[in-house]
Amino acid sequence: MDEEDSRKRLVEFGELLIAEFRKKNSLAFQKMFKVQEGARLQSPWGNINHDDIAGRPSGQIMRTKYKAPFLIRRPSLEDYDASMMLTMMDVSEGDSVLESGSGSGAMSLFLSRA
Repeated sequence: MDEEDSRKRLVEFGELLIAEFRKKNSLAFQKMFKVQEGARLQSPWGNINHDDIAGRPSGQIMRTKYKAPFLIRRPSLEDYDASMMLTMMDVSEGDSVLESGSGSGAMSLFLSRA
């Protein structure tokens, strides 16, 4: 699925999203969260109800009650760090994992310590 298709698909409960707030062209707030019915995204600049996020396309600007603009988007591969990926994969001691890639080997290093 390409980036344009990802933006067109409506956000559903249970999805991981990222909320970003920029202040003077600088990233002031960024949070990865799971969209849950009845929950709220909380920030120093106000809250956004998850119920208001679900059913909208990703990539939308949503405003808190204080009118602070937050970009709500789906995470890209660059947004995941090794610890987040290991947590999502539920890798633990004794598991067998096949890891390959042409990168720096950082994931192998993290896996060796899991």
